[in-house]
Amino acid sequence: MEKVEYYFSANKKWIKDMADAMSAVIGEPVIMKDNKLLFPPAFAKGIYEYYELEDGLFICLIDCQFLQGIEFIRKEIKSNDYFSLHVNLSVSKIYVVKNSGRVLDIGSDWKDAVLFSSTGTSLSLTVPPGEILKVVQIIVSRNWIRQRYHTSDLPVDAEIVRAVAQDLPIQFTVDLDLEMLNLSEEMMAPETLHYANNLFLEGNIKRIISLFTRNMVEGKSSRQLKDENDNSLRLGDAIKVMNMKEQIEVDLSQEIAPISELAKECMMSKTKFSEIFRLIYNKSFYDLVLEMKMEEATKLLTSGLSVTEVATSIGYSNLGHFAKAFKSFFNITPKAYQLAKRDKKKARQ
Repeated sequence: MEKVEYYFSANKKWIKDMADAMSAVIGEPVIMKDNKLLFPPAFAKGIYEYYELEDGLFICLIDCQFLQGIEFIRKEIKSNDYFSLHVNLSVSKIYVVKNSGRVLDIGSDWKDAVLFSSTGTSLSLTVPPGEILKVVQIIVSRNWIRQRYHTSDLPVDAEIVRAVAQDLPIQFTVDLDLEMLNLSEEMMAPETLHYANNLFLEGNIKRIISLFTRNMVEGKSSRQLKDENDNSLRLGDAIKVMNMKEQIEVDLSQEIAPISELAKECMMSKTKFSEIFRLIYNKSFYDLVLEMKMEEATKLLTSGLSVTEVATSIGYSNLGHFAKAFKSFFNITPKAYQLAKRDKKKARQ
C-alpha cells in the first residue's frame, strides 16, 4: 500500500504539492489539468476535482478507485489557520486514524461520516486496494469563518468555540444525515461536475456548513430511517436509490423501466426501493418522475421546440398522452402555455 504525506489549505497549492508527493511515491506523474487530478491508469481511476471558489473557500470532489490501495497521512502543523469538513459518501470501509489515535470506519454507514479538523491535528486515512473513496471535502480559512460567523454567538459546546476562537487544534466527527447526503451527492452528479459553476457549489457548501453546525449544536445523530422490516436504512441503499434517480434525470427521453426492474438493479425488493425513495424525496417514484418531466417540458416549450418535439424529448411517444399529462399537471395545454410565454416575451420587448 502506497503512503502519501500531505497537508491542506484553502488554495490549490496544496493540491499541486500532494500531486507531486503521489508522483514521487508511485514513480509516475499525477497531472493537474482543468481543475482535475489525472492519475496513471494502474494507480487510480475516477474523479478528483478541485475548485478555489473564493478567498479562503476551497472544495475537493473525489470519487476515485485506488487500485493499489493508499494511505493519506496528514501531519499536524503549528498553524491552525485552516479547517476541513470531510463528508464521506463511500459505501466501502474507509479507515481514519484520528489525532487521538482512535480508529474510525467512516465508510459503509451514517455514523461518524462527517469529520471536522484543523491543520493543527494529524490524520491517517486508509483506502484498501480496489475500494472507492467518495468524498466531498470543504476547506475554509479561519478568516473566512470570522468574516461570516461570530463564534461567540454560536450555541455550541464551549470547548469547540474556544478552540476555534483561540487557534487551538480541533478534531471531531458528527453523523451524516439525509439532507447533507443529498446536497453532497448533488455536487458529485456527473452533469454537475461537467458544468460545475462557483455559485452552485458555494450555495450547496454553505447549506452543508449550516446543517453541520445544526447537527453539532443539537448533538444530532444520523437520521434513523426504517425500511419495511423496521431495520435501519443503510447508507449504501440510500445512495443506490439516489444514483438511480440521477440516471433517469440525465435523459428523460428514455423509457422508464418498471420499479421492479429498477429495484433489482439496486439489489433490493420493489417494496424497499419504493419506501426508500419516498423517505428520501417525500414523493413516490412515479410522482417525482412526472414532476421532472413536466418541469423539463416547460423549459423546452419556451426554447423554440414544437410541442411534438418536446413530447419526444421527455419520453412521450403519444402526443395526446403528453398533452393530457401536461394539462393535468399545470391546468393549461402545452400549446397554450407556449403561446402565453411567447406573448409575454414579446410584450417585454
